[in-house]
Amino acid sequence: MDDLFDSVLHVESDMMNKGYKEGMAHGRTSGLSEGRELGLKKGFELGSEIGYYVAWVQMWRQILTNGQAGSTTTMQPRIGKTMDKLDRLLTEYISHMAPSYERLGDDLEDIRRHYKMLCNQLGVVHKKEDTLAF
Repeated sequence: MDDLFDSVLHVESDMMNKGYKEGMAHGRTSGLSEGRELGLKKGFELGSEIGYYVAWVQMWRQILTNGQAGSTTTMQPRIGKTMDKLDRLLTEYISHMAPSYERLGDDLEDIRRHYKMLCNQLGVVHKKEDTLAF
């Protein structure tokens, strides 16, 4: 008889516990799929931005060296130095591109800063920034 009354008295807490467990299970599965979708979207945006910078540096290096690969003698030393630095930053960034790398956001800001600096040195209007935030 006591079991019957105990079960009635604990209905509310039992239902809360059951609802909590079901909610946690649902949250795990929906959170995982939402996280995957967001990660793919942000990863694509980041890859597109980095790809743009890499191609941009290669194009301007080719233009400024009159097609002579690796030559920086025909461009101003300041431009060549900035271009080499941006190229080095991009190469390092691509090699460290892993979620566990802690300086990913800081390195991206350095790349953007050097890109803008190089645009100003060349007198080129830089693309409108679609800032990614982490």
